[in-house]
Amino acid sequence: MSPAYLERTDRIVCRCLRVYESDVVEAVETSQLDSLREVIRQTGAGSGCTACHHRICEYLARSGAST
Repeated sequence: MSPAYLERTDRIVCRCLRVYESDVVEAVETSQLDSLREVIRQTGAGSGCTACHHRICEYLARSGAST
C-alpha cells in the first residue's frame, strides 16, 4: 500500500492507463486541447478500451472545445 502522501484524491478517468481527472483537466486547460484525439496524444487517456471517451468529451465541452 502506498504512503498517504502519495495517494491521489481525484478520480481515475482512464482505468486502462490510470490517468486521473486532474491530469486530463490540466492538459486540456494548459495545452489548450480541443479534441479527443489531442487528449489521447497528450495524456494517453482513452487509448485503451475507449470506455472513458464520453467523460473526456465532457471535460472538453466544459472547456469550450469543439470535440
